[in-house]
Amino acid sequence: MLTWIIDKLTEDLQTCAIWTAATTGAGTAAVGDTGMFGPGAACSCEFQNRSCGTQSQPAADKMRSVATVTLGSNRDITNAGLFSSTSTAGTDCKLLIHGDHATIVTLTNDKIEYTFDLQAT
Repeated sequence: MLTWIIDKLTEDLQTCAIWTAATTGAGTAAVGDTGMFGPGAACSCEFQNRSCGTQSQPAADKMRSVATVTLGSNRDITNAGLFSSTSTAGTDCKLLIHGDHATIVTLTNDKIEYTFDLQAT
């Protein structure tokens, strides 16, 4: 079953299956998070458009997503996440992975590349 989940997340679809977003805000990512911390609430908290990453499957039980987020304004980025859609509200908005990191100070049009690994155990 776990391998099936990884296979579904990395299958070659006509549209992007995994979307990456980044935002500001203080906090520590935890199991059970339903949204990132920062302005707004839940899935609507990110201020940038979500970026479609490149998905791969480096192992039978692992999914990897690599995406570059382009910042539209000067921000202090502190966390990022993977989402199941570009929707920012409602039942389509599912946070798959959430992580926090040291503050990255960015200027307009700066880019940050994120690599997320999801391993089924």
